[in-house]
Amino acid sequence: MVNATLTQLLKMEEVVGRLDPNVVADILLPQTSHILEPMVDDLLDSYFANDNENFSNSTLRNWIGGAVKTDSPWRETLSRQFLLGVTKDFQRQVDRMLNVKNCVVKQMLADR
Repeated sequence: MVNATLTQLLKMEEVVGRLDPNVVADILLPQTSHILEPMVDDLLDSYFANDNENFSNSTLRNWIGGAVKTDSPWRETLSRQFLLGVTKDFQRQVDRMLNVKNCVVKQMLADR
């Protein structure tokens, strides 16, 4: 039953491949700050972890952090490019990122 579902009904590569990255970006853009801001904070924390007192690095860190957290055309462009890239990467690597067989088995077990 699982094999029939996976081979005859669901082809995740085909389903995900039909997503238009621009439409995905349009839909998710209003929520991007909830994703992008914590991610940028983590990246900046790890990048500048060994250089706590350097003024130029501190200024750069504050500028980058502020640019991502302040509403601006630059932020919208960065957010859109991020979403386009994530969607295209997900489409290319869906088989590695999503185990459809486990999802189907889990749902079948829950339904019985």
